[in-house]
Amino acid sequence: MNTILWTYQRTGGTTLKKRLGCAGAIFGLEGEYANAKPVDIPDLVTSCPSFKMGVGETANWSLIPVIVRCTPDHRHIILYRENSVNRILSWYLMVTTGATSPRKMEINQANINEFLANDEIPYNALVQREITDLSNLVFALNMLKGNNRKYEVFTYENLYDPKEGYGTNDIYAQLSGYDTLKTMINNNDRIKYLKSKLI
Repeated sequence: MNTILWTYQRTGGTTLKKRLGCAGAIFGLEGEYANAKPVDIPDLVTSCPSFKMGVGETANWSLIPVIVRCTPDHRHIILYRENSVNRILSWYLMVTTGATSPRKMEINQANINEFLANDEIPYNALVQREITDLSNLVFALNMLKGNNRKYEVFTYENLYDPKEGYGTNDIYAQLSGYDTLKTMINNNDRIKYLKSKLI
């Protein structure tokens, strides 16, 4: 069955996309269709019927309702990460060191050591990034529900071993500001609310 995978960065979406046999088109993040406009979607869905739709902070919101309307017979999968702290730190590690995989973490060890020594974690910006990404995913889910589309919701934790993918959880706990960020995210009512909409 043709599949649309709705997710955001550092959630295992690229790995799941490959396992599902989806094509390489990625809307809203990067890839050959990153600059797609709503008018392009009908033809793109025909030529690339299975793909990953990134709904992170850089997503083009105007694409979401058009994709939903153009895929009435598709299987839709929502993928998010329950552990918001490690998800957002994985994203922060990626943008500050270039480490997008365990192998690149080894190559960029010097950058990672600098990352771990950094006491100036942008706490508020990271919390807001998590809220924005979750809000976009909930928006996509509401569009699917409102248009009576078939969908399933999965979490990173359901699909992957904790040590698979973007390094182990231990690396984040080494950050001096880890506990502060963890407290801020786990106590954030907006994040709790958004996740309750994804269950």
